Amino acid sequence: MNLLNRRHFLKTAALVGAISNTLNANAQAPSPRPPANGGKAKKLFHFDPKNVIRPKFVHKSSPHYAAVLSNRKLAQTSLMTGEGVVTFENGEGGAVAAGDDASQFSILQLKKDAPEIVDSFQIDPAIQGSSAKPDVQLRMELGGFHLAKNLNANSDTRGTLRVVVNKSDQSTDKTFNKVFWVITAGLKLYDQQKNKAADPKDMTSDLTEKAFGGRPVEIPGGLADLSFQVVKHKDPSLFEQIWNLFKSEPVTRLLTIVGFPAIAQETLSIIDDLLNNLVGDADPDILFESGIKQYALSKYAKDEYIQGYAGIKMESLNPGWWIMVRGQDYADILKNKPVFDATLRKLIPASVTPEQRASGNYQDPFANMTYAVFRVGMAEVALDPKFRWGV
Repeated sequence: MNLLNRRHFLKTAALVGAISNTLNANAQAPSPRPPANGGKAKKLFHFDPKNVIRPKFVHKSSPHYAAVLSNRKLAQTSLMTGEGVVTFENGEGGAVAAGDDASQFSILQLKKDAPEIVDSFQIDPAIQGSSAKPDVQLRMELGGFHLAKNLNANSDTRGTLRVVVNKSDQSTDKTFNKVFWVITAGLKLYDQQKNKAADPKDMTSDLTEKAFGGRPVEIPGGLADLSFQVVKHKDPSLFEQIWNLFKSEPVTRLLTIVGFPAIAQETLSIIDDLLNNLVGDADPDILFESGIKQYALSKYAKDEYIQGYAGIKMESLNPGWWIMVRGQDYADILKNKPVFDATLRKLIPASVTPEQRASGNYQDPFANMTYAVFRVGMAEVALDPKFRWGV
C-alpha cells in the first residue's frame, strides 16, 4: 500500500471510530425533541444523486416567454445576454418554486479579459477536450468565505462546508465507474484573536492539496455534477475532537480540511451520518443548500451533450475564479456588478475606486450576503482505466 492510499485508509478508519464514539455519546444523551410539525427531522447533509437541478430554457421569441417571465411562483433566472429566461426542475421532474432556491448555490465567474462577472450559461468552455483527451482534471482553492454580517457571528459560531464532485450520469464516458470526490471543512466563523467575525482573507486554502495530498479531482468525460453545502452552527462538544482525528496540521487558525478522493456512495453516506450527528443538535442554520448542479468543463463535453440543439442551454465552467452565491442574493449581486478584491478577499462593486473604499464612508452592498470564492485550475487529459495505485 503506497503512502497516499495508506493515509486515506487511516483517515477512513478514524472516521469509522469517530462515528462509533459519536453515536455512543448520542445514545447516552436524552433523545432530541421531535420536530414541531410532527414530521421527520431533515438531514442537514444528505447526498441524493438523483436530486439534480436541471435548467429549462425559454427563449424570448417563444410564445410562452411572457407567461413564464411573469410567473412569480417559479424560481427563474433571466440570462445576462438577454436571450431569455431559465426555470429549473428538481430531480423528480417538478418545477422549482420561487423561494425554494433561496439557499441553493449558483456559480458566477470572473471574466479574464474584463472587470466583470458572467453567469455560467454565458460561458464558452476554454478547455477544448477531444475524443483523444475527453477527461478533465480539476484543482480547487478556497479563495475566501464571507459570512453575512447580519448573521451576527459570535465566539461560539462554527460552520461545516462540504463540496462533492463526480462524473455526471449524462456523461458520454462509459469506461469509468462513478465515484465521489468529497472535501469537508470545519470553519471557525468568529476570530477570537481579533474579537470579531472571521475575515474572508483568513479563510483560504488549497483544498485539493490539503484534502487529497495534491491529487487532482478526475472527471471522466468532462461533464461534472457539483454539490456545495455550508451549515452554520454552534460549537458542538465533539466538534474539535472529531476534526483533530483527521488533520495532520492546521490549515489556518480558522480552517480545517478533510478530504476523501474517489469514494463510493456508501462511504459518502457514512460521512453524511457523521456530519449530521456532529451538527444536527447544535442549532444549525443552512447557508447553502446541496441540490446538485451539472456543468460542462470542456467544449467537447458540452458539444457531446447538446448535439447542436440551439434550444438547449447548459451551464459551463472555466478555469479561474468562481463565486458561489445563494439564490436569494443572486439578483442583487448581479445588479451591483462586483469584482473580486484579491487582497481583502471580498467582492466590491466595479464602480468603486480604492480611494472611495478607504474613505470611511463606503457602504458595502455585499455586507449582508454570504458567498464563497474559489480559484480553480483545469486540464484536459486522457485518464487510464488500467492504472492502479501501487501496481
